[in-house]
Amino acid sequence: MNNITNKWMLIAFILMAVGVIGFTFIMTIAGWNFLSIGRSKYMTNTVQIEDDFRNISIDTDTEYITFVLSSDGKCSIEFYEHEKVKPDVSVKNGTLTIGTEDTRKWYEQITLFF
Repeated sequence: MNNITNKWMLIAFILMAVGVIGFTFIMTIAGWNFLSIGRSKYMTNTVQIEDDFRNISIDTDTEYITFVLSSDGKCSIEFYEHEKVKPDVSVKNGTLTIGTEDTRKWYEQITLFF
């Protein structure tokens, strides 16, 4: 092999070694628990709706919306959201408005896995 190829091979080996050492260090700190890395806290919020409404307006980024008939005849909305995303629910002019208030920073919204 020529001299340039040897230099590139050495650089590639050094970068791989740094990556393996970094991965080992981070995983040791995390106790080798893959689920603890980059996990956000989620919680369930329930909002009771007391006012009557005829229309529904939904303005949120989630695609998981399910309408379920309640067993007690009362209207409630259940949110499963990130800890920094708060539900915003109100009834105005006969329209139930469902939205969220997102207080996350831009870098907190970057994820590799859902």
